[in-house]
Amino acid sequence: ISLYKTIINATTEWFEERLINFAVGVLVKVEMSGKTVLGSLIKELKKHKAIPDFLKPIFDEIEDPKHEIGALLAAGAGTSAVGGLFGAIFDPLMAPVKYLLMEAIHPMYPPYAEGLAGFRRGIISKEMAIEILDAHGIQHKFRDLMIEISRSLMGIADIRDSYLRGDTTEDTAKEYIKKQGYDDVDVDKIFKLFIKIPSIAESISAYFRG
Repeated sequence: ISLYKTIINATTEWFEERLINFAVGVLVKVEMSGKTVLGSLIKELKKHKAIPDFLKPIFDEIEDPKHEIGALLAAGAGTSAVGGLFGAIFDPLMAPVKYLLMEAIHPMYPPYAEGLAGFRRGIISKEMAIEILDAHGIQHKFRDLMIEISRSLMGIADIRDSYLRGDTTEDTAKEYIKKQGYDDVDVDKIFKLFIKIPSIAESISAYFRG
């Protein structure tokens, strides 16, 4: 049994040593290849001062690896650089395909503000407006809120004119004022402003006219 243990331990140590040496060799090659391939890119970034100060140690390590993490940084930077390059190349090439797919499946919805405006103008139904809200991820509990605040309200000037012409009662006018977002304590104050106070000149003219 002791002989078997000795053989197993020796074999295990042999495998571990070679595995570690292999891994170290791979990391060293990654570091050196990253230094070679990415060196010109990093020099270009430094020339244009495109690297923030807090990131410079990372790019310095990629450019001239001195620690174990250099291999990991080089691999990550290489992947990002190649991904960005391929994206810049393939985006224009794939644009026609994207347009054909968009035309075929029509996945886009109008902005929800435009959908609600269409509902208010009678162009689409309330159900379709809700469908647009759902497509934009609006939670169901906020549907009524979104539909309600899409209504256009009379402005203060319109409320005043409507009241002075007798088309709106005092209570209704105050209700409209409150819907503008004013506190209850301010509603009466604003309503009193509807009644114009004659100027001194107007008061004198009215006095002499009887």
